[in-house]
Amino acid sequence: MEPAAFLELAKDLCKQSDSEAALRSAVSRGYYGLFHSASRFIERNVHQLPKGATAHAKVYQYLNNCGVPEIAEVAGNLNDLREDRNDADYDLEIDKFKDGNLVMLVYLKAQQAHEIFEAFCRNSKNRQKLVRGISEYRKKTNN
Repeated sequence: MEPAAFLELAKDLCKQSDSEAALRSAVSRGYYGLFHSASRFIERNVHQLPKGATAHAKVYQYLNNCGVPEIAEVAGNLNDLREDRNDADYDLEIDKFKDGNLVMLVYLKAQQAHEIFEAFCRNSKNRQKLVRGISEYRKKTNN
């Protein structure tokens, strides 16, 4: 399965703005579309990630500390999206996810970050730069 399929589902769910459950699910799927793209890249090019919540934290850390400003920005968006996903999935008392326009903005943030990440990684020099940056960070932090 391609991670971008989660983003397509998020977009479809955003169209169901009369359903809070659909909107909350859109937030979650948007996050996972970006997360899985980044984690797949890391696992294919750097090293195997641990399973569970630790993987989410490591993907953020690696991207944020790779020394590539545009990827660090993607990492910031990933972190914001994770916070939104946690709110959408775990805090059913929050009512902001009833707002279809807000959820569409969250989806667009995920989509744009995904596009930036994928476009960057399509270039072989960029891929090498990212792999080198993550590897250097791991070596420096023994992480």
